[in-house]
Amino acid sequence: MSSRKVSLEKKDEGVMPFGGRGLIAKILAAEVDPLTHPLGEDNKLILAPGVFAETTIPCTSRLSIGTKSPATGTIRESNVGGPAAEKLGRLGIAAIIIEGTLTDGPSILKIGFGGTTDIEAAYDLKGKGNYDTAQTLRQRFGSNATILSIGPAGELLLQAATIAATDQDGLPARHAGRGGLGAVMGSKGLKAIVLEDDTGERVAPCNRELLTESIKEFSAMILKMNKANKQYGTAWLVNFINKCNGLPTRNFSRGTFDRADKISGERIAELIAERGGKTGHACSRGCIIHCSNVFNDSGGNYVTSGLEYETVGMMGANLEIDDIDAIARLDRLCGDIGVDTIEIGATMGVLMESKVLPFGDSAGVIALLEEIPRGTPLGRLIGSGCEIAGRAFGCVRVPAVKGMAMPSYDPRALHGMGVTVATSPMGPDHTAGPVFSGVGGLDATKPAGQIKLSSSIQITCALLDNFGLCLYTSPVPKTIEFIGKAMKALYDRDMSRDDLLILGEEIVKTEHDFNERAGLTPAADDLPAFFRNEPLPEIDTVFGVSPDELQSVRRNFLQSKE
Repeated sequence: MSSRKVSLEKKDEGVMPFGGRGLIAKILAAEVDPLTHPLGEDNKLILAPGVFAETTIPCTSRLSIGTKSPATGTIRESNVGGPAAEKLGRLGIAAIIIEGTLTDGPSILKIGFGGTTDIEAAYDLKGKGNYDTAQTLRQRFGSNATILSIGPAGELLLQAATIAATDQDGLPARHAGRGGLGAVMGSKGLKAIVLEDDTGERVAPCNRELLTESIKEFSAMILKMNKANKQYGTAWLVNFINKCNGLPTRNFSRGTFDRADKISGERIAELIAERGGKTGHACSRGCIIHCSNVFNDSGGNYVTSGLEYETVGMMGANLEIDDIDAIARLDRLCGDIGVDTIEIGATMGVLMESKVLPFGDSAGVIALLEEIPRGTPLGRLIGSGCEIAGRAFGCVRVPAVKGMAMPSYDPRALHGMGVTVATSPMGPDHTAGPVFSGVGGLDATKPAGQIKLSSSIQITCALLDNFGLCLYTSPVPKTIEFIGKAMKALYDRDMSRDDLLILGEEIVKTEHDFNERAGLTPAADDLPAFFRNEPLPEIDTVFGVSPDELQSVRRNFLQSKE
């Protein structure tokens, strides 16, 4: 970005089978000093589709975006749906590596237009929200162009800033949300990346019959596992997690919300049907899960897409807001401004605990959110996340790990998720290793067996992110088996289950090693003290996995590397 120079580097054949999150870890570990400032010119922002992006395999349109995070100071990968990954795969691009800084105003990076890639000024986009940015660029470059952009929060270099991606409808409703990736993109002077409509061919498999057979079996498994997701969206989890006593309520002071039915996936689906929205919506052409939705207001006007569990949990129960229309508006505002709904939900919970505004005050939350694009001191504070807000207001109950907000699961009721949130090299990211109640036959309210289970699932999730598979294809043995068959069918490459698990473990180890070199001490792998000191009222249970057990996760990964 410093010289406005775009160069093309041929991918080393030895890179295979690294893609997505795995390729990002490999590049960052080799090319970025872990001690560099996340918003400095020496940090790099990397966008990488998964290994399967250019194939016919369903649910592989996840684009990984990674960097050294300004929120956590660690390596950070966040992935996003929509057409972007597939288009990069079709264009034959394994990764976009953005380095340096551009200081004279916002710019855009165009890729694939007539085989050219260049950087051009975009002063007209300065300060625009993601919706206006996407509309402007699609008018300029065609309705089939895919846009990756930042909102005002990214331009202001705020830690909660996201990178938005347009969906199949051209709306910037998908977000690489966690870890402040939008701030890194903003620090580079880059407002948006525009991808030409894909013109390339999908990869020709070495064994088409094996691929077809494997996809058929894999698809049947995915569809069977995701019936609730298709019918109600991911917000079906609201009632499920509430019944598990793990739905963060009133800034993580309780695990159940007595009005959960008003913000549940079932209620959202009812309103969508009444108002002419859509359930069973796909985020990309290759998606067969269809967990997304299109939510309209009472007048039938579009508000937002993909009203997800995490947003509903953190903006709803966590703030004691039971108005799904208010939550949808908050989701739209966050998406336009370009801030993470998990981080903002946690931040508002901290502000409510600090009596800046009362719990349940959705209008007050909206008013505070609108401070962010104005760049006011209060807006900057809110956009910097819950840990910084907690320090500013002297709040004791701050649900953050490594400087980043925890997702919508109370670890006192869901110990396995608590282990993942505390120990993942990604920071407190549920997608790095989701462990729900009953998984592995363990009692989720007790610590026994949770370290081993979470570590195993973290390895499998790294594999999903490497190959570009959606989390809802599930980190289970059958998915690993399918990846092995697909590698054989596509590339005539033999990869056993053990080979794949070693690959997943190597990715996680590389990330832990980066974090160690960045100065992250083992003591950082823990949850806030209140989870150990304050019993969850519904089940009178505290988080019981000891700090030493949590620290053993990182030690075990790094020792196996040696």
